Amino acid sequence: MIIFNISALGPPKPMLQFVGRELVETSRATMLRLPIDSAMHPFSTLPNHELGLYIMWMMSAVFVIFKLLAPAKCDIPTVNGRRRFEIGQYQARRRFSVDGRGIILNGLQMARVFRVVSQKGPKIILGPEYANEVKSHPACNADVFIAKEFHAHVSGFEVLRPQQVMKDAIRLRLTRSIGALMKPISAETALILESQWGNSNCWHELDLNFTIASLVSRVSAVMFVGEELGRDQKWLSIVTNYSSDMFVADLDLCKWPEALRPIATYFLPSCGKLRRHIREAALMLYPILSEGYSAHQNKQNFLDWLEEIAGDRKYNPVLAQLSLAAAAIDTTSDLIIKTLTDICRFRDSQKLQEDLREEMVRVLRADGWEKSAMYNLKLLDSVLKETQRVKPVVVFGMGRYVTEQITLHDGTVISKGETINVVNTRIWDPAVYPNPLEWDPYRFVRRRDSGDHAAHLVSPTPDHMGFGLGKHSCPGRFFAATKIKIILCHILLKYDVKIPDEEISTVISSGNFLFPDSTLRISVRRRQDNLTIWD
Repeated sequence: MIIFNISALGPPKPMLQFVGRELVETSRATMLRLPIDSAMHPFSTLPNHELGLYIMWMMSAVFVIFKLLAPAKCDIPTVNGRRRFEIGQYQARRRFSVDGRGIILNGLQMARVFRVVSQKGPKIILGPEYANEVKSHPACNADVFIAKEFHAHVSGFEVLRPQQVMKDAIRLRLTRSIGALMKPISAETALILESQWGNSNCWHELDLNFTIASLVSRVSAVMFVGEELGRDQKWLSIVTNYSSDMFVADLDLCKWPEALRPIATYFLPSCGKLRRHIREAALMLYPILSEGYSAHQNKQNFLDWLEEIAGDRKYNPVLAQLSLAAAAIDTTSDLIIKTLTDICRFRDSQKLQEDLREEMVRVLRADGWEKSAMYNLKLLDSVLKETQRVKPVVVFGMGRYVTEQITLHDGTVISKGETINVVNTRIWDPAVYPNPLEWDPYRFVRRRDSGDHAAHLVSPTPDHMGFGLGKHSCPGRFFAATKIKIILCHILLKYDVKIPDEEISTVISSGNFLFPDSTLRISVRRRQDNLTIWD
């Protein structure tokens, strides 16, 4: 059951909802309202916004004073707390922003369980040996962690609320439809590359981050909402910008005491952008949802799957699409960008590229665009997993909110209400991966050939948690891996690639994150492949 409130989109109208594909009136009392309504915030009627801000700052001051006077929790050591003469956590947060990875690695030398003051506030960090214990512990809740960590109760951040219908649609429809989606993904990739990269056999430069993000966002959108809306530049702008703007708004909101964030969101321009994106997305989806998507196209996509899976359950299609896009675009683009730069900067890049092309041609000629081809692209799979190992998106993950006091296997007690994370540092452990800081594209091919079933890209373990671990590991990783492999097949078989500026760092560390350098450029030229494997 789709619940869709359009009262915030213009002059007052009757409250409307979709029941199946039929639009009917409903009473406000029984309405689950779309968060686009939240744009009409209560402070918009204040005669003077400065009064509201003044009250908020006074409340913040009182809150901070109580926090400073409160006794510190000293059962678990803090590795980057306040230094002498420092008031508050501003400097500690700033130090973590500059060198979060170093602080985490130093903390592990001191203790296996410790606290850090991150950009988002204090949190407990656990060593990787706790991963299997935490992943299945009934008192370690991932959904509550995400909701609290990313302010899901705050206007503009509703996209982060738990959406079981979407998870079920990914697991029961998207993953099972990968085989049928491979040719459409390939066809859309070909169109985009021809349009954006061109057919010139002369070297020319592209903004690597922009071109890959554009490619990934459009391929994903066409699969999620169909060709008509998925190719619309306004829609692509909304789903792409929501994700990047949410990161900025999240950090802005974290500067406020948690109790005041539901109010502060209405005074922060970055949070206002999120509400605007949600409104605009609703306006674009409304005509499609009101008429029934199948009236536009005969091809099923994620909109239809959501409706099928939902049944009588209420869900929000706008939030589902923005949540799906945020998950699909950022992490997929991140891995493609990092992988391309690693390939180009490998000591024997030319041989590696030829080895990859030879494998791609051999496998695609034998299997075509079938799921078996993705399994048999062993070297490409190894290259991707190695990049994810050396340059993960985050240093610590597996975020959980502790709903009841727990005692870990070594006697460590974690109190109710704490947030915990498990570090992903075994990826840099020489006892697990020899020469761990060396990018070895053939590493996981060798492991796979020796019978290591965990050497596959989509197989998370405590030694390599690029996609999480356990039942909360990324449900869309099979679709993401397929999409990435298809895109890289098109790029490497159709283009010669190189990174023009060897002096630029490929990764920037910020807090818990390892971002691709935003200034990276890639040089490309069209190859004369004369291949017949694209149909």
